[in-house]
Amino acid sequence: MLKQLHHDVYAGFIILVTSMFFIVQAKGFPERAALFPYLILGLFIFFSILLLFNGFRKTTMRAKAIDVPAADDEEQLSFSMIKMPVLILVTVTIYVILINVLGFFVSTAIFMIGILFALGMKSLKAYILTIVFTLLFIYLLFVKLLHVFLPTGLLF
Repeated sequence: MLKQLHHDVYAGFIILVTSMFFIVQAKGFPERAALFPYLILGLFIFFSILLLFNGFRKTTMRAKAIDVPAADDEEQLSFSMIKMPVLILVTVTIYVILINVLGFFVSTAIFMIGILFALGMKSLKAYILTIVFTLLFIYLLFVKLLHVFLPTGLLF
């Protein structure tokens, strides 16, 4: 049965669970600060439920051998189609976890190396210049000018 579900079911479920997770996280916000996240996440939940219903409808239509209406360019979902977005999601998740462990600047440099590599950049000079100038810009703007605290982690 799981292999026959329409891909809208998977997408709707992931969006629904993620939105509910962030709703729980937003409960710790002050009342006025939580208003906008609640509004946006409420919309996400509403549309993910619609997507789930639509996916289940398409699944039952496919099971009954009824022609499923699809967009002109809609294809069957495959791993090769979602490989790069999943890789980026995993990379960003690891980056966010490492910020508190290694510190913002060290984690950001490692993250940038990974992303530049994934984008196919070959030049060592471009790596160094991109990372140094980006981190310098962030440091000057946020730390020196705006006095924003950035996590230092264990190393920095």
